[in-house]
Amino acid sequence: MTTGTIRVERFINAAWKSVDGASLAAFRVVFGLGVAVYAIKSLLRGEVRMIFVEPQYHFSYWGFEWVKPWPGNGMYLHFAALALSGLLVAAGIAYRVTSVVMALLFSFIFLSDRTAYLNHYYLMVLLCWMMTVIPADRVLAVDQLGGRVGNQWAGTQDRHSTESVPAWALWLVRFHIALPYFFGGVAKLSADWLQGQPMRMTLMQQPAVADLAEIVGADFVVYLFSIGGMLFDLSVVPLLLWRPTRKLAFCLVLGFHLTNAFVFPIGVFPWLMIGATTIFFEPDWPRRLLRTEPIGAAAKPVRVSRRQRTVLMVVCGYVVFHCVLPLRHLATASDPNWTERGHFFAWHMMLRGKRCGLRMYLTSPETGQTQPVNLRRYVTEYQFPKVGRDPEHMRQLAHMIADTIEKKTGLRMQVRAFALVSLNGRRAELLVDPTVDLAQRPATWTRPAWINELTEPVRREHWDVPLLEWEQALGLDAEAIIRQWNQSGPAQVKSVGSVAGQPGGRTL
Repeated sequence: MTTGTIRVERFINAAWKSVDGASLAAFRVVFGLGVAVYAIKSLLRGEVRMIFVEPQYHFSYWGFEWVKPWPGNGMYLHFAALALSGLLVAAGIAYRVTSVVMALLFSFIFLSDRTAYLNHYYLMVLLCWMMTVIPADRVLAVDQLGGRVGNQWAGTQDRHSTESVPAWALWLVRFHIALPYFFGGVAKLSADWLQGQPMRMTLMQQPAVADLAEIVGADFVVYLFSIGGMLFDLSVVPLLLWRPTRKLAFCLVLGFHLTNAFVFPIGVFPWLMIGATTIFFEPDWPRRLLRTEPIGAAAKPVRVSRRQRTVLMVVCGYVVFHCVLPLRHLATASDPNWTERGHFFAWHMMLRGKRCGLRMYLTSPETGQTQPVNLRRYVTEYQFPKVGRDPEHMRQLAHMIADTIEKKTGLRMQVRAFALVSLNGRRAELLVDPTVDLAQRPATWTRPAWINELTEPVRREHWDVPLLEWEQALGLDAEAIIRQWNQSGPAQVKSVGSVAGQPGGRTL
């Protein structure tokens, strides 16, 4: 055997080595309870009504346009069922069934509206499906009580075979928990973040932080959060993996997530991550903590079967995919904080602060006349800022508006967007080309030409012009542009996007 082959065999044997399932059981309890708390909180705080019930239109992920929220009271029942499934998973009751049910229920919620995307919901979806394939019910599960009682009556004492799990299952959980840490840190290696934006704007809106900034200085607080947060994300996983620094790293995890829990409104995520990060400790840490009897060692090494090798190959392919996916925006050569292309599923957390001013206009193909759209008829107050910052949401809204009018009148209207956006304190620019009919543009994974380039540099002090004064400050006049459209047609107005991006741009 060659040296490479020997190393591969060692890796395979190490991956299938049996380890104590206690820490995996602790993770199962933490995660199941976290899902249940999320569902109950969403019901009690009115988030289900605001996000899934009130809107008449919901924004979709590519390929999942068929997933829509249940009508009537269906989403309330759905969240109640999710809470119940989370509790059952935590208790280890019918685990193989309830884990699949929990994954399906959570995935449906996640896919029901694209405007509700958050990185920690994406992580929870991944963890839900991971739970369906790992044996997290070997310890501290109601399902196992009957088997243990039977073993006692039969006189069998081989607890290692019943309470152990393959090492790869433990490492797969660790990989998922490492994802938002490491790639969150990589994403922070950007000019905006290193200059303290958008953290400077975000922190100064928090009363407690603003008071602290007056005492020790705003710059100190901003760079403590921004540079300190980046260094934490990049270093915490190696520190957790190395036994001598593991306890120190966990203390840093506690401080980091407790600070986030009290400073930023990010729900159950900090508490879930505190509990989930314990997976980096030794597999038997719950037994040591509770001072219970450890399981015995494996009788002898077990030969790895062909099926087990195939399973490990699939797991390795999955890991590689999720290491590449967060970096896909590099292929587009554009800033995902501006274009939103490559922002989702990439652990870009708190990297963009966008102030948006959005208008949409209808143009009749018969008369060529243009008129504004009352967007409040189509989107809710919750959805509006999320539409204004994301070109894909604008495109979907344009299709929805055109489809709605076409059903009523039989006429397919042209729909254009006049979207001014200020990114991380920059001077506002037009995010999309306002001469393009978005109702005719298809969905695409790449960056389409109708999304304008970001030209404004990041500022130390943010551009604080009131939203209603943006057009005047930029030298733009949307009404004058509309009058020109009515005279010559939107297609004849070629340079609106470029003028908005240049200092001192003037009305067309």
